[in-house]
Amino acid sequence: MDFLNKFTDYILNSEKRFSAKFVLLASVVGGLLFADYFFRFSDSYITNTKIKQIEQIETILLKDSLGVDARKELVRMEKAVIQRRGFWDLIPSLASLTSLIQRTINSPNANTATNKPTKPIVRERDVWYHNLRGYSINNIPIS
Repeated sequence: MDFLNKFTDYILNSEKRFSAKFVLLASVVGGLLFADYFFRFSDSYITNTKIKQIEQIETILLKDSLGVDARKELVRMEKAVIQRRGFWDLIPSLASLTSLIQRTINSPNANTATNKPTKPIVRERDVWYHNLRGYSINNIPIS
């Protein structure tokens, strides 16, 4: 507890620079995330919670007094509990979302805010349409 008191005193001390407090706080949070990533504390907690919830749902489903709608809702809840993902499972999907956003931004069709003048969209003349009207592309009458 002495460490926790010293830590809070350091963070709340108005004489310390903000950047020093921020670096210390970011280091502590980063260290906790690093330890959680390698030792998977949050995963085991989430797994244990899921197991308890599924066991409770299964014991309720064994009762004969439940109606059809209640059973359907409990089965839906059980599927939702099973499919729920943890924090570290979401990181790859967030990374793929980030790369998708970057590819969209960097695509040649994306609007970019540059100072380059843009060319107006010019539609090419349809050669067949002009020939059917009796004119060539250069507006010289066809004889």
